[in-house]
Amino acid sequence: MSASDAAVTYFLPFSLAMITLAMGLDLKLGDFKALWQKPKAAMIGIIGQIFLLPGLAFAIAWALQLPAEFAVGLVLVSACPGGAHSNLFTNLAKGDVALSISLTAISGLICIVSIPAYVYLSTITFTNSSEVIQLPITHTVLQLLLIVIVPLIVGMFIKHRWEKPAIIAEKIVKGFAVLLLALIIVGAVAKGWDNVVKYAAEVGAAIILLNVLAMSMGALLAKIGRLPGQQIAAITMEVGVQNTTLAFGIAMSLLDNFMIAIPAMIYALWVYIAAFSSVLVSRRLLKETEWRVEGAEAG
Repeated sequence: MSASDAAVTYFLPFSLAMITLAMGLDLKLGDFKALWQKPKAAMIGIIGQIFLLPGLAFAIAWALQLPAEFAVGLVLVSACPGGAHSNLFTNLAKGDVALSISLTAISGLICIVSIPAYVYLSTITFTNSSEVIQLPITHTVLQLLLIVIVPLIVGMFIKHRWEKPAIIAEKIVKGFAVLLLALIIVGAVAKGWDNVVKYAAEVGAAIILLNVLAMSMGALLAKIGRLPGQQIAAITMEVGVQNTTLAFGIAMSLLDNFMIAIPAMIYALWVYIAAFSSVLVSRRLLKETEWRVEGAEAG
């Protein structure tokens, strides 16, 4: 086994587990309070993230006639929950951070069922019998439990019992995990750089279309639900900013397919452009709303 193969087989799942442990160390049961305090906003966010986004990925992959591996990779990205970045961008956009954190936590729990289901559905939709990408469902669910749910619960338990040490541990664990993960990703990209460059334009168009449509339709769904501006901003980010780290890890460690990981890599680069643009738009719209409210009160 080569060093790169060993990194993917052993260290990649470990680093993902450390990242979710760090997330747990930063979470508490109160972070799920949006479910009962803001049920309409929470439901709209869950619908947008769990159903709307993967539906768009299937439609785009079909419309653009993507090769099977890229189609599966696109769906995999869409099926992953929002990560810590969605919370950060919601904060920058002056959105409802509490709602964003709740949606991230809820989607993280749902993903142990939704990811295997959507990836399996994408394989039977976009591949033929001679090229089916095998996804061991039971093994995948167990892996997701070990990588996502167990570390998250352990981290939350530590935060509940020993809050001050948990705050210190969260920074250490996250820093170590991110460094290890960065080394693995750099090694994987360097090894397959020719393929990334070769297919960047083909997959890039699908990624941009997916992200722009997802953020736009997430905002529209929240607008139709008559939600306030801060909640619209949070849902926009949750639907549009996905955990590409998890997508990369699943593609490389569970599916053992670098080509499926390429959409996650490109998405990780593009999403910063889209998210920062959305931040600027959100801050401007919320500022205009404040001006109108202040003007109405003055009148």
